[in-house]
Amino acid sequence: MKHEEQFISVKVARLIIGFLHNTLTKAEAKALDKWVCVSDTNMEVFEDLTEGVDKNVFNADNLIIEPENIIDLWIIASLIVRRKMKMNSEVEDKYLDDWKSADKGNKAMYKKLQHPAYMQKMLVWNELKRQELLAF
Repeated sequence: MKHEEQFISVKVARLIIGFLHNTLTKAEAKALDKWVCVSDTNMEVFEDLTEGVDKNVFNADNLIIEPENIIDLWIIASLIVRRKMKMNSEVEDKYLDDWKSADKGNKAMYKKLQHPAYMQKMLVWNELKRQELLAF
């Protein structure tokens, strides 16, 4: 079925995107599950669209380690974006380069943050946390 043309509703597409970003409410998750279970075709479409992305499903809990690490990660992400826009000072570029070369984990994280999808995941997580705070 992968090469056949398939049409899904915008609502279902949004549910699948929400699934991939781990941002579905319980009601939305239930709606997606119901849609998937309606037919074998729906199951195949869902599997085709989510194949190989299990490792990329966003889970905000994976970012909640220690506040210092999260703050450092946001600083690094910001410096990477600023570097791409040629907005960093020499000191900021040196800080970013020193951080990247400090250990293999940092180098791997730097490489991941070059990809827009990882930046988007961070932005989604940040927006969710911002909404939680405003709800109080």
